[in-house]
Amino acid sequence: MKTDELKEILEKYKENFGNYKKEYNLFDILKIYENSHSNLLAWLFDIKDSDDNLKNLKNNFIEKFFEFFVEKERCGELYGKLPTNKHNLTIDTEHKTDSGKRIDILLYNANFVCVIENKFGSKPYDNQCKEYKDYIENSDNFKNKKEKLCVFIDIYPPAKTIEDDIKDYNVILYDDISTIIKNCIKNSQIEEKIKKDLEQYCNYLDSYYSTIEINDDKYYIGDVYFKYKKYNPNDKTYDDIPVIKEIQTQRMKSIRTILINILNEQKDIKFKNTNPNDLINFQKNNKKYEIDNGPNVKYDSIIIRDKETQTNLIEIEKENYLNELFYLEENNFETKAEEYLREQLKKLTW
Repeated sequence: MKTDELKEILEKYKENFGNYKKEYNLFDILKIYENSHSNLLAWLFDIKDSDDNLKNLKNNFIEKFFEFFVEKERCGELYGKLPTNKHNLTIDTEHKTDSGKRIDILLYNANFVCVIENKFGSKPYDNQCKEYKDYIENSDNFKNKKEKLCVFIDIYPPAKTIEDDIKDYNVILYDDISTIIKNCIKNSQIEEKIKKDLEQYCNYLDSYYSTIEINDDKYYIGDVYFKYKKYNPNDKTYDDIPVIKEIQTQRMKSIRTILINILNEQKDIKFKNTNPNDLINFQKNNKKYEIDNGPNVKYDSIIIRDKETQTNLIEIEKENYLNELFYLEENNFETKAEEYLREQLKKLTW
């Protein structure tokens, strides 16, 4: 697509939505991350201690969630067999494997086990998805289960760089999950408060999929924006559109996640905490360092800092960094970001 065509789409979007202000949404304020999404999904799978109306909604969600893979023909011949009994599930979050890694959500009953790896814009590391599949194949607790399923959840379609790691996984996007939840709300009689909370959550998810239709063609505005900026990196005309600012923030969060994953590969680095709302503290060779997400956790910059001297060792500022790398298309972004970060880390004298 030519630059002038991309600009025309962006102009149309700015005209219609440039001054759009989001309605109040608690999930926007909380800035929830992967674990929070996993906890909400685990709650939807757990019908225990729910009243009849809520149990009906959760049963509908469970049915529609697993049916999704049949309808999309995403179930493999060996992997992806749907459970014949999808209820009476035990739900574990942060399930610890034999090697000490943690599965985001593990569902199981007498005959069925399901691994759910949830990546809200981040990237699997160290072949973790393959390891989780091997775990349910070989663990004494799960190897005899007749029905096994591996599910990978993300905001956008997985990058080519992780295809091998998730080759036995069935992919579902949060766009699909939002649709499933909204359909369940329509077909269930639940408390108004719960209904509003779930609707807000769906609105929060939908904000990641802003589109515009022109002449019956639908365009994802983030994709159009990145392609345009690739050729016009200094044009800031569209940078202040609310959804674009949110997309920029998500890119910076991805950079931070990739950075942490790379540091995690080093055996002499020990993390003290990984709460994304806090300074992230780690040690290397008995020296203390921190990862700062910028003032007020706005992700305008990502900094590795010597905690004792308060010296910035690496500083990735959105304004400077993005022109070089930030506006790459989704499938290339994570690969190039990882290459860039590894080069920066090699230059460090810890």
